[in-house]
Amino acid sequence: MLSDREVMKAYCQAVGHPWPYADETADSVWLYGVTFNIETGQIEVVKAYERTQAAT
Repeated sequence: MLSDREVMKAYCQAVGHPWPYADETADSVWLYGVTFNIETGQIEVVKAYERTQAAT
């Protein structure tokens, strides 16, 4: 089974967008997002969201 990171790396490569996170091996990325232009249907950006501790 592929990891989320491997799936998203393959997806980014397939659609021609750069990998959205500077650290290739970051385990703190917990969510990926893809934004697109609703009028053209073209992908605008692929995003990675990092899990961090909440400030107390």
